[in-house]
Amino acid sequence: MGDELLATLLSWLVGSSLTGLLLRLDRRRLPPEGRARMWNDATLYLAVSGLFLPAPLTFGAHLWVTRPGPLWKRLPLALAGAVGALFLAVGVTSLLLSLLGFD
Repeated sequence: MGDELLATLLSWLVGSSLTGLLLRLDRRRLPPEGRARMWNDATLYLAVSGLFLPAPLTFGAHLWVTRPGPLWKRLPLALAGAVGALFLAVGVTSLLLSLLGFD
């Protein structure tokens, strides 16, 4: 039971940390209209916490909200961002678990 708990906590921590990092990096490069549409800090912290949905999925939501343009342009970007962040979080978590000796 301890191994599963450690894996779950590690995946939660890695997913939240990576998503927070991705969001902070993306917020720095937003144009003024994207900055006006981005989440405030309280919403950002709730999204990154992973309490309501897996944190990497919120990166796609961030891309959806902050990018201008019609639906057909924002949807593929948001989906790619969410899937990319999810794969990155799973990959880093798997790497850390293998380094810690959990197979």
